[in-house]
Amino acid sequence: MNEDTENLKAADELDSELSVIRLEIARLQQIDKKIRTAVAAEKKKLADLAQKIAQAEAARRKFESDLKHAEHKARSSRERLSQARTPKEAEALEHEAAGAEAEAARLEEATFSALETEENLKAENDRATSAYEQWIPQQKETIKRTQLMMEEKQSLANDLEQERIAAINRMTTDLRDTYEWLVKEYGAGRAISRLDGSSCSRCGNVLVPGLIDKVRHGEEQQRCPNCSRYLML
Repeated sequence: MNEDTENLKAADELDSELSVIRLEIARLQQIDKKIRTAVAAEKKKLADLAQKIAQAEAARRKFESDLKHAEHKARSSRERLSQARTPKEAEALEHEAAGAEAEAARLEEATFSALETEENLKAENDRATSAYEQWIPQQKETIKRTQLMMEEKQSLANDLEQERIAAINRMTTDLRDTYEWLVKEYGAGRAISRLDGSSCSRCGNVLVPGLIDKVRHGEEQQRCPNCSRYLML
C-alpha cells in the first residue's frame, strides 16, 4: 500500500469516527436541552404559583380592609340613626346603614372566597414543591453525567480532528483537494469506495476489468467513473 493510499484510508477512517462522535455529541446535547427545558418549565410553574399566591393574599387583604371600613360605616350609621331628629333624616341614615351592611356582607363573602382560593393555591404549591424536590435531584444528576459525557466526546473529537489534519496535510495538494471535495459532496467517511466484486460498493457501477486490475495493484489512486470516489480493495 503506497503512502497516498494510507493517507486516504486514515483520513476516511478518521472522518467516519468523527461523524459518529459528532452524532453522539448532538444526541447528548438534545438530551441536555430536553432536561434543562423540563427543569425550566417546572421552575416556571412554581414561580407562577408563587405569584398567584401573592396575588390571592393581596386580594384577601384588600377585601379584609374594605370589610373593616364597611363594618365601621354600618356601625356609624346605626349610631347616628339613633340620634336622628326627623323622619327624613332617619330614613336617609337607615338607607345608608343598610347599604353599608349589604356591602359588608358582600365583602365578608368575598374575603372567605379569597381565603379559600389562597389556601387551595398554597396546598397546590406544597404538592408541586414536594414533587419538584423529589424529581430535581435525578435531573441534576442526569445533566451532570450528560455534560461529562459531552466533554469526553468533545475531547476525543478534538484529538481525532488533529489526527485528521495531520493525515490531510500528508497528502499532495491535488489529492487533498479532491478528497475534501468528495467529503463535501458525499459526507464524512464516504469519500472512499471498496470493490464489491467488479462493482463500486458505493454507487453500484460495474467497473471495467482494466480499472479493477489497477485498483488491485494499488500503484496509483483510482476513482470510480460514475461517482468519482476513490476505489480501494
